[in-house]
Formats: sequence, C-alpha cells, structure tokens
Amino acid sequence: MQEGPTGVGDGTDTRVGIVVDAETTGRNAALSSIIELAVRRLRFDRTGVVTHVGLPNGGVSIPAWPFPEDRSDHLS
Repeated sequence: MQEGPTGVGDGTDTRVGIVVDAETTGRNAALSSIIELAVRRLRFDRTGVVTHVGLPNGGVSIPAWPFPEDRSDHLS
C-alpha cells in the first residue's frame, strides 16, 4: 500500500485512525514478548472511507531467549 491520498472519499471532515500489527513469540502474555510492531496512520471520512494513508512505522526486537524451533520459520 502506498502512502498519500487514496483518491476516494470526499476528503472533508476527516478523522485520524491508526492500524497496529504486532508479532509475538507466543500467545501467553506472561511468557511471550513482542518481536515486531508496525503502525500506520490513516485518515477516513465520516462514511468510513479511507482518504489518506501515512508512511509505515515499525521496529523489530530480538527475543531475550531462544526462539522455539517449531516457530523459527516465521523469522525469515
């Protein structure tokens, strides 16, 4: 998805929203950690049509313990 105006919607009376994507080492919050986080800002009009998409932002963290072998395919 490219950043910039989407070419749809009326472009007036817009609101700001964000989309967040998190990749973790597991499903248990007490035992897992976030290893990748991505955030993208967007604008949408009052009908819900996305009128503008911002630049992607994100980061990666290396876990403090070995990644499970059965999940290592997700690191490539």
